[in-house]
Amino acid sequence: MSFHSLSRHIRYTSCDQFYIMATRATGNPQVLIFFINFLFELTQNSAREIPHHCKDIFNLLCNLIRYAISNKVQIQKYEQLLESELDWLREVKVND
Repeated sequence: MSFHSLSRHIRYTSCDQFYIMATRATGNPQVLIFFINFLFELTQNSAREIPHHCKDIFNLLCNLIRYAISNKVQIQKYEQLLESELDWLREVKVND
């Protein structure tokens, strides 16, 4: 996956492409929710595998959540997802 690339430029471009696919490609809020859930899961695994690259994934996740909130897209179990993300951030901070 391009999120694991050593090139910052490739990771940045991948994030841009994911953002466009999630927000503009279909206009379907379910696609946005799929990407948000996917990124929550990806950050959980990436924190252990590639902690220095996961900041790009985290920034993309934040941008998608911001987009969802501004467009009133309901995210199921958001409290549970955010709690797991806080755990992830604590783990990354300890390992950094």
